[in-house]
Amino acid sequence: MKIYNPIEVPVGNSTVLQPLPQKDIKEGDPFLLLHHAEKVHVEPGKGFYVGPHPHRGFQPVTFVFDGEVHHKDSLGNDSVIRTNGVQWIHAGSGLYHSEGMTESFREKGGDFEMIQLWINLKKEHKMSEPTYIGANESDLGKIKTEQSEIFVVSGEINGISGPVENLSQVRSAMVKSAGKDKLNLEFYGNTKMIYVLSGAIKINGKTFIGKQLIQMDNEDSIQIEIKEVSRLLVLGGDKINEPIRAYGPFVMNTQSEIIQALNDAEMGKMGYLAG
Repeated sequence: MKIYNPIEVPVGNSTVLQPLPQKDIKEGDPFLLLHHAEKVHVEPGKGFYVGPHPHRGFQPVTFVFDGEVHHKDSLGNDSVIRTNGVQWIHAGSGLYHSEGMTESFREKGGDFEMIQLWINLKKEHKMSEPTYIGANESDLGKIKTEQSEIFVVSGEINGISGPVENLSQVRSAMVKSAGKDKLNLEFYGNTKMIYVLSGAIKINGKTFIGKQLIQMDNEDSIQIEIKEVSRLLVLGGDKINEPIRAYGPFVMNTQSEIIQALNDAEMGKMGYLAG
C-alpha cells in the first residue's frame, strides 16, 4: 500500500486539497487528479462558482457528499446534483461546462463537501462523442449495514451495480459510516484507491485517517474496519498504460493533440456556453 497526503491548490474562488497527482501523473492510472473540497458550512450569500471552461480527452466526475452542485454544459444539460449524488462528464472530443452552487443554496446556506476526480480515457475513446450523466441518491446502487451506507456510482461492488456506464470501466462508491463497523468490499480493478475524507479506518492492521489517499495492493477483496464516524471514496480501475500529455483542461496522448485541442476550443469546435 502507498499513502498520499494532499497539498492545497486554488480552484476558482476556493482552495481544495489535492492528493493526486503526485510526482508522477501516472501513479494512479487511470485516475489522474483528485480534488477534495472539505466539508464546510456555507454561510448565506456565499458559495463557489467555476465559470465556463473546456475539457477534452478524459472524464471529470464530481461526487457530492453534502450540498448542491449546479451543472451546465454546451451540450444543453442543466442539472442540479444534491447530497449523495454524482455528475459524470465524458468529455471525449470536447465540451464546455460550468459548475457552482444553486441560487437557493446560496441564499439559505448549508453544509457542503465534494470531490472532483479526473479519469483518463484510452486513445481510442479520447475523441468520442461527449456525454453527461447526472445521478442523485435515488439513482445509485445501495449497500447498507447497521452503521454504514455505500452508494455505488459506477461498475459493480459486492454484486451491486451503479447507474453510470463508463468507457474507463471504473468502479466507484461513496461510503458514509456512523462508526464501529467492518466492511468487506469486493470489486475488480488493477488500480484500487480509497480516499478518506474524514474519520479513521484500519486496513490490514494499519490505521488511516482523514485526508489520506491509499493506493491498495491488487486484491479483489478489501476488508475495512471503521473506527469512528467516517467518509470514504472507493475507486477501482484498469490501467491504460498509454502516453499522457496534459495541459490545463486537456488530457491527450501527444503534444500535437494538445495544440489541436487549444485550437479547436478557440475556434468553437467544443461548443459554447455563456457565463
